[in-house]
Amino acid sequence: MTQVVQIALPPKLKSVFIGPADVRGAHGGRGSGKTRSFAKMTAVRGYMFGQQGISGTILCARQYMNSLDESSLEEIKRSIEEEPFLAEYYEIGEKYVRSRDGRIRYRFAGLDRNLASIKSRGRILICWVDEAEPVTDEAWSTLVPTLREEGTGWNAELWVTWNRKRRNAPVEQRFGESDDPRIKIVQLNWRDNPRFPAKLERERQRDLRERPEQYEHIWEGAYFIEHENQLIAYTWLVDARNAKARPDGSRPSLRVAVDVADGGADRTVVTVARRYESFDVLLRQEQHNFPPALSSVMAADAAEAMFNEFGGIKEEDDFVVDGLGVGAGTAGTLIKRGYRVVRYIGGSDSDSKKRYRNRRVQSHIVMRDRFRDHKVVIAPDCFPDREKGWSEFADQMCMVRRRPGLERVEDLETKEHMLQRTGKSPDRAESVAMLFATQLPERVEVGDETMETFEGVMGSAVRQGSIAVDIGVDAFEGHSRLYDGGITG
Repeated sequence: MTQVVQIALPPKLKSVFIGPADVRGAHGGRGSGKTRSFAKMTAVRGYMFGQQGISGTILCARQYMNSLDESSLEEIKRSIEEEPFLAEYYEIGEKYVRSRDGRIRYRFAGLDRNLASIKSRGRILICWVDEAEPVTDEAWSTLVPTLREEGTGWNAELWVTWNRKRRNAPVEQRFGESDDPRIKIVQLNWRDNPRFPAKLERERQRDLRERPEQYEHIWEGAYFIEHENQLIAYTWLVDARNAKARPDGSRPSLRVAVDVADGGADRTVVTVARRYESFDVLLRQEQHNFPPALSSVMAADAAEAMFNEFGGIKEEDDFVVDGLGVGAGTAGTLIKRGYRVVRYIGGSDSDSKKRYRNRRVQSHIVMRDRFRDHKVVIAPDCFPDREKGWSEFADQMCMVRRRPGLERVEDLETKEHMLQRTGKSPDRAESVAMLFATQLPERVEVGDETMETFEGVMGSAVRQGSIAVDIGVDAFEGHSRLYDGGITG
């Protein structure tokens, strides 16, 4: 006698998982339950394959994945543990999930780094791509043809889940509005989830009340709508994240920017970039919550550690640090340690009063031009907390708005006004803008010698010289200061 097992899923997903398909998927806002539902259904389908004597791989992919900690592994584990028959069928280890009969094995991959190897993977039964919004067209073009396995009554399938952001994203163009009957995609939001938690309901109500301009995108699955005065386009950030470094013949320098928190909602953000003649690479951005009484010195320690990690040269590379408030102490500490430091005062005069309201505005406009002109690369491991860090970074970069006026002078909304409007402080965006400060670093006395200062414009003040070392395709794992590059999208 066949045992019938009921799987609890949001009702709207019933049509997605019934009948034959080549692609199954769902898009929508926060709290919809789509990730947990698809994780569970991969295990259910794997169980069904195993019971039919079919062996193969369930591949769980994301565009960006440096380690298993950034994969869907934990979601898979939790979804299996919720169902006794699945827990009995699968063996779960710290870094693996596989069926006890040896037929089904889970694999995890980041498409940005493992795309070529996916083509040689053994018999893929299901490929589930989660967080699919940033997946490139190149990745889809490589991935889809690899799903060619089929048998009596079944075929390899692509499953896709994502939160909508860009109307022109490749996932939207391929699957978002398809009328192909074998592409089964639905929109799934919080109201479609019978198990929508009370805590998320409180967060939803809070966003609806306090951040109405973000609400539709976050909770209702709408596309991200850019404001007419938004300084940085989200698409530029995605392009920078997907860009690759290629040789340009220049010798890079290193700059570390430190936006030191003065308390309240602020966080200290340290960003390091390698500067080439034709482009800049954002290597790492870290966010810290230091005790107020110690933040000045601790910020200096964190910045110095990052400078050393990426091979900074004391006599040549530099720091950009707040010149007022707590940051003044951080700048002074680094100067006393013998480093070249730009004291950054955002409200001071810009290099051109007729063009920029102040120095902060000038730095942001220079940053905008670099992103707009595709002269920035975001390293794959730029954010230690990966997707959370990327999401915060992108949101804050897109928060910054121009403030149009009667005068022909570039101006921006203040940090205080942005905090009032969004409930967030744009610390990550401010730290990146500081990388593009145009002041000279202060001279540092070392014995009887004075270190030579140099112009601090990103991309225009690089040390020239030939590169004698080629460290391979991946510029970022070794943090070598000899890696060179131009940009390809």
